[in-house]
Amino acid sequence: MKYAVFTILLLIATQLSFATTIHVPSEQPTIEAGINAAVDGDTVLVAVGTYVGEGNRDIDFLGKAIIVRSEGGNPETCSVDCDRNGRAFYFGTGEDSNSALEGFTIVNGDAKYGAAVFCDESSPRIVNCVFRNNYAYPYGYGGAINCSYLAAPTIIRCVFSNNKAQTKGGGIYAFHASPTIRNCVFTGNYAENGGGICGFNADVIADSCTFSSNTASRGGAGLCLINSSGEIKNCRFSDNYAYGGDGGGLWLDSSSPPVIDCEFVDNRAADWGGGTCCQEESSPEISNCLYVGNTAESGGGIGLVQNCNPNISGCAFFRNAADTCGGAVYCLLGSAPKLTSCSLVENQAVRGGGISCISSSEVEVYQTIIAFSPRGGAMSFNISFALLWCCDLYGNVGGDWTGVIADQEVAHYNFSADPLFCDRSAGNLFLHPTSPCASSVNYVADIGAYGIGCESSAANGEIASPPHFSLLQNFPNPFNLSTCIVYEIPRPANVELAIYNITGRQVVGLVSGIKASGLHRVFWDGKNETGHPCASGVYFCKLLSCSYTTVRKILLLK
Repeated sequence: MKYAVFTILLLIATQLSFATTIHVPSEQPTIEAGINAAVDGDTVLVAVGTYVGEGNRDIDFLGKAIIVRSEGGNPETCSVDCDRNGRAFYFGTGEDSNSALEGFTIVNGDAKYGAAVFCDESSPRIVNCVFRNNYAYPYGYGGAINCSYLAAPTIIRCVFSNNKAQTKGGGIYAFHASPTIRNCVFTGNYAENGGGICGFNADVIADSCTFSSNTASRGGAGLCLINSSGEIKNCRFSDNYAYGGDGGGLWLDSSSPPVIDCEFVDNRAADWGGGTCCQEESSPEISNCLYVGNTAESGGGIGLVQNCNPNISGCAFFRNAADTCGGAVYCLLGSAPKLTSCSLVENQAVRGGGISCISSSEVEVYQTIIAFSPRGGAMSFNISFALLWCCDLYGNVGGDWTGVIADQEVAHYNFSADPLFCDRSAGNLFLHPTSPCASSVNYVADIGAYGIGCESSAANGEIASPPHFSLLQNFPNPFNLSTCIVYEIPRPANVELAIYNITGRQVVGLVSGIKASGLHRVFWDGKNETGHPCASGVYFCKLLSCSYTTVRKILLLK
């Protein structure tokens, strides 16, 4: 037994001792010749320069566990130019992660399947490479890389620029494959579906990637998944354009990968989902994502079409727009999303600046802010259903609690009050400490995508020099045990704040005297001046200061 173990170790040591570095072109004239001369464990080191012609295109790794690397590892100084006459590299003999391609720029590839690299039932590592101006035509798949039939390549720190595929995957196409794509950049690529990446019956992991200025004539200018799974996390989608279809940033068709910690900024779609479009029973978990400035015909931020039921949590939607329905979120044909802890701010559409649901769709909304839509109101419904709990709808042009949700304003801890963002004009949607959406104020739950994120400028939660007198809606309303009343004054003034019953008789005085400028809060426990509980019913909170008087309705339920 000891002899057998010793023999195995000796064989391994012998193999390692013979691993060598083969230099191109000083020892072998072409990259292909270098690979032909290599054995498992070798490194083919390619000198600085541009490599063209026979032996430097359509290069087969031949199943060898070797590293082909540019000298110095800088892809800008070592390139393979296919001169529109084939692809650069082919992996088709079961290569795994022990086969690696590192530090090359590959340009002017031309092949129907993977114009630069084709991974066929193989899973190499492709690291720190640049793919530029490679074309998969006619009717091609994978302008730069095509991975098919159980291929599972790992693609790390690569740049895909101005590659094109006539059909799917301007940068990368995955078919019945499982690529892992990390820290890559996709810019200026084009395909009919998936300008940057397209997966079909695939399992695609896209982690910490950037998709910018990619285009698609149908869907998913940044990334497109069809009948696929995987994970999309820490990615940024910006300025992508699906000019003939859906999903300017991301298009999911019968696919439900989790979408985590991603940003969608200034993406466009001709039809549905400027930032993201989900179709055909796609129901991903979309969490902690940011949607800013995306536009579409319907669903400026997210469009949901035909039985899509995603859970959308911790997401912020800011200044997205739709030409018709759903500035932030659009639901169609039986879709039923659930939004939890989201902030929908300054989104707009003709119908539903925040959310629009039509054609037997429905939506559940929890602990969410929908505020300051300049057009279309907070929500719009047509043959649809909505349930809201602990939500703040405020300042939406066209209405807050209107239509089918009108009766929910005084139920389920919903209310209408200024959320008091730290700096809304700059897109800072964190809350001021005295926001009625902060659990420390409303004593029910934190509301919105972000918590408290700026400090008071004065003690006791007061903000110096607010612009006007204001009495915010109490929260919760209706209430049972206690409710919070928030008011602001622009300068030091004598303030009277009291509760009145429906006959106009004062029930209890809460504030009387001179108060500093700023935002203040006070609580009413539902008791009268003598400390006895008041009966259930409608009451009125009246603020009187200088020449300013305003009243808010309060509902006490026992």
